[in-house]
Amino acid sequence: FFDNTAAENICACLVSTPKRVILVGDKYVVIKKNAQRYQEILKKRGCDVEFICRCVEKHNLSNIVETLAAIVEKYDNCVFGLTGGGDLCLVAAGIISERYKDKNIQMHCFNIGENSISDCDPDGNTVMKKAVPSLSVEENVRIYGGDIVYSDVKENGTYRWDMNEEFRADINAMWNICREDVQLWNAQIGVFAMAEELGTVSEDGLTTKARIADIDAELQKFRSNFKIIYPIVLPLRREGLICDYSYDEEFFEITYKNEQVKRCLVKAGQALEMKIYSVAKSVCEDENTPYNDVMNGVYIDWDGEIHPEGNYDTENEIDIMMMRGIAPVFISCKNGYVDANELYKLNTVAENFGEEYSKKVLIATALHAMKDGAQYIRNRAAAMGITLLEGVQRMDDAALAEEIKSF
Repeated sequence: FFDNTAAENICACLVSTPKRVILVGDKYVVIKKNAQRYQEILKKRGCDVEFICRCVEKHNLSNIVETLAAIVEKYDNCVFGLTGGGDLCLVAAGIISERYKDKNIQMHCFNIGENSISDCDPDGNTVMKKAVPSLSVEENVRIYGGDIVYSDVKENGTYRWDMNEEFRADINAMWNICREDVQLWNAQIGVFAMAEELGTVSEDGLTTKARIADIDAELQKFRSNFKIIYPIVLPLRREGLICDYSYDEEFFEITYKNEQVKRCLVKAGQALEMKIYSVAKSVCEDENTPYNDVMNGVYIDWDGEIHPEGNYDTENEIDIMMMRGIAPVFISCKNGYVDANELYKLNTVAENFGEEYSKKVLIATALHAMKDGAQYIRNRAAAMGITLLEGVQRMDDAALAEEIKSF
């Protein structure tokens, strides 16, 4: 029975290999559009499933019963998935089960929260069967009608990181410098970011040169100015994350280790995001974990129709997105000031691309520095069902991994 919560429409397909799936609901156009997406996802998994749509009158029990009867009489070996759907559809399923006893119609209900299936038909067997269906981050976005925009399609898109051993070590080095004083880190990275925006870049993309007066003029709009903060820059140089830097009265010039490190050093919040992503990826790689996929910097196009050129798309970026089976976890990472709008954005995206099964998490390192504003954010997060994790800069990897596993 078609439900607005997409996970309830596809969960049974992920733990079995049906020949066909018949979606029954009251909005044919909507069902048809979603069925095409489900079919595409399953086909990429090697499952060629036929999807059929049957439209019923939502408040007409007789019509629903007649529709189900026609299905049962046409197809053998029907299995009724009782996950989702309206009350009348479930009543109709019970009527059909009784009417067609000789067909031994099977019925089950999927418990998404517990990853289990309840046998609901009247054959006397009510054993709970454990099942572990899962969706990737990309599949989850697609079943809810969106798509992920990648950086090879749009400049401001999801970047495909190479999480090799060396880069993970670089992430740890950056995070260890950042966590010593996140406010100093943000101030210095702000200078690097402004230089990148206003300066010229070498052919290999690793060296940036910019006029200090131009950097200063822009930073003053944010009540800041050009500065070299040695407690940040010297460790970066020592760790080889920046190969060289220089400045005089006119120019500032800096050379980064490689493209991936540069991406982390020209965006203030990237070090925190990459650290959480790296630990979350390790959690997903653990064979005993309930998580099966993780991505960061996920740019979501809401209607799935991506336009490489122009501003025709409604898009949102989620810092980190994890999948716990078919339940998504949306994580926002804030390495400085937290705007209340961030809570609303996080809540809106989670509700649209996970419905009731989504979890929302805000990770903040400097909320305490906001004084009175901090309590407002804490209260609003609690009211919106957003888990708030503070003080990650004081956690080691093991503690951080345990926090992530609890989401």
